[in-house]
Amino acid sequence: MTNEKVEAKKVKKEWHPFLQGIFWSLVVSSIVSIFGLLGASLVLFSPFSDEIASFLNDKKEKITGVIKKSPSPSAATQPISESNNLLRAVNVLVLGIEPVLNESVIEENSAFKGQIDTALLLHFDPVDRSLKLLSIPRDSLLEMENGKVDRVKNFNIQNDGTATAKIISKNFRDLTIDRYLRLSTDAVAKLIEAVGGVEVFVPQAISYEDKTQKLKIELIEGWQTLNGEQTLQFARYLDDRGDLGRIQRQQIAIEAFQKRLQNPTMVTSLPEIINILRSNIDTNLDREEMLVLANFSAELQQDSLQMILLAGRTDSDGSWRIDQNERDRILSQFFGHSKTINSSNNNDLAGARITIQNTTRRSQLSQELLDYLRKHNFWNVRIIDDLPMELRETQIIDREGNTNLATQLKQKLNFGRINTSSTGDLDSEITIQIGEDFIIGK
Repeated sequence: MTNEKVEAKKVKKEWHPFLQGIFWSLVVSSIVSIFGLLGASLVLFSPFSDEIASFLNDKKEKITGVIKKSPSPSAATQPISESNNLLRAVNVLVLGIEPVLNESVIEENSAFKGQIDTALLLHFDPVDRSLKLLSIPRDSLLEMENGKVDRVKNFNIQNDGTATAKIISKNFRDLTIDRYLRLSTDAVAKLIEAVGGVEVFVPQAISYEDKTQKLKIELIEGWQTLNGEQTLQFARYLDDRGDLGRIQRQQIAIEAFQKRLQNPTMVTSLPEIINILRSNIDTNLDREEMLVLANFSAELQQDSLQMILLAGRTDSDGSWRIDQNERDRILSQFFGHSKTINSSNNNDLAGARITIQNTTRRSQLSQELLDYLRKHNFWNVRIIDDLPMELRETQIIDREGNTNLATQLKQKLNFGRINTSSTGDLDSEITIQIGEDFIIGK
């Protein structure tokens, strides 16, 4: 069997549970940035205001019938905004829905009757002005209302967004879920195309073809701008590192897409973005609530968006067993949930698993940083291969959301930026990617 055929078979495999979360974090980051664009445009570009208002009113009218069919949780009746301000911390469930392939199933809202590709919880916090994303793998086993256990991906087939929110709330210690938003997968590539593609750094060249799926990928190593289809291919490719490599490429795509949408020139793409969303979104957020979240998102600082992956393990049947302790830590730390034990972050900075990766042309910097850390009693530190990315600013990548570790390390170094993501070494708690701002020993 040729290498090409082996690679083609790999491409057909179902995506890893963590990968599903990362992929749809890309979608959610677009929604967050679009919220910001909508808010900014209302102020800066009055010709867009009528179209945006019309879009939001149109969506509100379309979902009214859906809301009446199924009683909403009590949280859905509680106001989340007043006088264009966010009243309190708000949790929004975002569901990425696969298309319904059976063309005979044609009914109202049929675009949202497919399986859940991924479920994420967004936490908007007006106190510390932050937004946190929690990814729930699609194969996670949760208990339904009837007491039976099923995978998250199956919940949407027989339930609407409100019912799915109730199931997830029950399994997360009755965490309040204020609103939901469902988005079809068809929107992903279209949104990327609408903003002119995304600029990413491809760590290594990718070249393979699967004729049965009419799939061909040719990407060179280095910086390049990918269109919508190329971005999906980049996300789907399975290299010799397996799912871990794909997870990191997804994080690269997320950050690139978010950066692209934060460009002020993107307001000119609003009409096309709105047209895409018209047929690809279902939500019980009303017009005022969407605009409030838009303004909130537009005012977020660079370090105020954190992406958290819910830990667990894969069983022999492919289902995802959620780590209950990790779930409770996240609910307490990132959602302020009172029904969970307030587990403190690991404060053992000296024993933390730290990885050093150099992105500059000064090869000696990794050893200099290693010597510095060991001099200050950090004993669990190692160096990995350089990344030819040439970052201007050093990244202190916090993979597990243990912010105490990252904050203390930044204070020790006195430079760098904390980044909560999985773009670093996946075997470490903290990865320091050395940038041009390296100052130790200067």
